[in-house]
Amino acid sequence: MNKIIAELTHYMQIIQDFDKDSAQDATALHAYLIHLTQIMARANLLMADYGKKFREEKKEAYRQLTSSVIKEQKYYAPSLAKDYIDSQCSESGYVFDLAERTSRLSSHTMDAIRTIISSLKSERVFAQYQ
Repeated sequence: MNKIIAELTHYMQIIQDFDKDSAQDATALHAYLIHLTQIMARANLLMADYGKKFREEKKEAYRQLTSSVIKEQKYYAPSLAKDYIDSQCSESGYVFDLAERTSRLSSHTMDAIRTIISSLKSERVFAQYQ
């Protein structure tokens, strides 16, 4: 799991470290847009995989908690039980959250890049009229 966390963290770093000087280079922007699409696809796949894993871990943790409650005849407040279950599945939940944030960051950055490309096109058209 640490390898996947490092991969997602690396993707976020790639997005954060984008060279702002290349914002005037349409070819570089198109290449970056394709790279962002690949990052988002990978993040979405990990999000689906770890979402499933997270739900399975929660199901098992609830099963164990319920059998423990019945066996020991103890009562746990629903909020305490929920927090306990969340703590049992924290790593897969973290990977899911990180993948979701990476996907969203990619999506928002892609929108910004598209806006920049559109602006560059408009500037070029305008420059031809002068």
